[in-house]
Amino acid sequence: LLAEPVAEQLAEIDPDNADEYRANAEQLIADMEALDGDFHEGLAQCESDTFVVSHEAFGYLANAYDLDQQGIAGLEIDTEPSPRRVAEVTALIEEAGVSLIFATSEAEMSVTGALAEEAGVDVDILDAGATQLDENVDYEALMRTNLDTLQNALDCR
Repeated sequence: LLAEPVAEQLAEIDPDNADEYRANAEQLIADMEALDGDFHEGLAQCESDTFVVSHEAFGYLANAYDLDQQGIAGLEIDTEPSPRRVAEVTALIEEAGVSLIFATSEAEMSVTGALAEEAGVDVDILDAGATQLDENVDYEALMRTNLDTLQNALDCR
């Protein structure tokens, strides 16, 4: 995490508050380590490891927790999937037993919803954080909601 180097830079600039910067950095690191542990534990025993999302916004998450992210479109939010890609994802949904696919924002619900309807599955939001779906939620709370959502979708114990 960058918390320690940022805290040290702030401590140099503002030595009167150095202890507070360092304490905040330590707390942030502890919170993020706990979150990471909860993700590892919460996603360790799942019936499925494949999740389908409107665009490939969760590569970091998939890599960190041994999941298989399948994007309907590529990395870009505004990319429409080709008919071929829609057919591939529809087949993958059936093959992998996916029962829920994800959009990352309300704006992506139309394309994702149409595919979900065609594939006979449900659709929900997996929040990438970039669109700040709920401005009153911090990163940790957002990721904990995502963990719960993924655990339900992947049928985790």
